[in-house]
Amino acid sequence: CGSIHIFSKKEEIEAGTPKHVIIHDNDEIPEKAEFAILDKKEIEQIFLLLDSAIVNHNSESEKYWRIDLSQYKFQLVPFYNDEKEKVIWVNGICIQDLFDYGEEEKSWRETVLIVNDGGKCHFNIYVNLKRSKAFDLVINGEA
Repeated sequence: CGSIHIFSKKEEIEAGTPKHVIIHDNDEIPEKAEFAILDKKEIEQIFLLLDSAIVNHNSESEKYWRIDLSQYKFQLVPFYNDEKEKVIWVNGICIQDLFDYGEEEKSWRETVLIVNDGGKCHFNIYVNLKRSKAFDLVINGEA
């Protein structure tokens, strides 16, 4: 596991805990990729693209599989792809699941949480900032 930093101290103070963290974790990016650094504007762009992708997903999905982004925390793993474009692997985790399964509140900030099954409470998606595109949405299945 690599370095980690919490993006917004202001957000942490206002909400009591951050809604997203940036994690540099080798397991979630291509083997030879370099980690990237994100600034505030890029993080805002990530969430605009994520929101658009989820609105599109929800419009095409049965009610059970619809996602309410306000109920999630996000792990962002930024890296450069082969074309040197900044890409972010976004891991969404239901806030309630963190407590239901006894996860300590801080554990999601320290390491990427990989969950088998879990339904719509766990999803991931890639965001390419240069292309302004979110792609490859994967929602976990049910056990």
